[in-house]
Amino acid sequence: MVLRIAMLIYFCLCQWSALANVTLTARAGVSYERQEYINNVLVAALNANQLNGKIVSVTPIPTRIGYNASTFLVAKNEVDVTYFPADKEVEKSLSAIRIPLYKGLMGYRTLLIRKTSQKEFAQLSSLDELKALLKGTGTRWKSTQVYDFHEFDYVTADRMSSLYKMLDVGKFDYTSRGVIEAVADLKAIKNRFTSLKIEDNILLYTELPIYFFVAQNKPELAEKIYLGLLKIIENGQFDTLFSKFYATIPAELNLKSRKIYHVENPFLSKETLENAQTFWQQKIKKPAF
Repeated sequence: MVLRIAMLIYFCLCQWSALANVTLTARAGVSYERQEYINNVLVAALNANQLNGKIVSVTPIPTRIGYNASTFLVAKNEVDVTYFPADKEVEKSLSAIRIPLYKGLMGYRTLLIRKTSQKEFAQLSSLDELKALLKGTGTRWKSTQVYDFHEFDYVTADRMSSLYKMLDVGKFDYTSRGVIEAVADLKAIKNRFTSLKIEDNILLYTELPIYFFVAQNKPELAEKIYLGLLKIIENGQFDTLFSKFYATIPAELNLKSRKIYHVENPFLSKETLENAQTFWQQKIKKPAF
């Protein structure tokens, strides 16, 4: 029996070693820095258990596409891998690889406000008070479903650039960006929208792990990525990549001193919730870097 299991593992590894190239969606609305990080993590995972020394490459598709198009192309085997927030509905059509690519930190969200509003936000003392203000959010963002479920007062726009414009002219009170996005986003727009800033004191938190997804008829690829991610977590390569891109975030955003308002995500599958303690329930008060 032991020999049979060993031979099976060896056979799987040999199959994986034959894999030469994997295609990955290039996501609309995702910064080039975030796309580069995802590319690097996937390359590292795919090559972590190679037996023959051959390098598996990752090729992002040339066109940036949204959530629905990404789901469709992967389900139809036209693209191998995509990535987005965990969601029990999409997990009915795609296989989730349940290791969070951002250590669960995407669920921690800073508020982007007008500079003149900082005093008003500093006086907030509860989630209900924040919910009473008008939020701007993305039409197709997974987090928008969560805010709707919890009866936030909000308006939507299709593009982040539209949200910046609307916030700048006072169409709503605030929008939110993940802590791994906020600093880079503000740097990119600061010359155009000089009235905007990252709010000083508040974090919104909702469980929002970002996973790789593959087609359900590609279990070998799913297993290769999963075991590869485990390997690079164990050998420290994952932490090295994460720190390369995001190590300065806690200090830049003063995360440890912020008050956190928790907004529970009701759209996660049982399987995702069950692995929370092991992988993605990262506590911001004790950052992992």
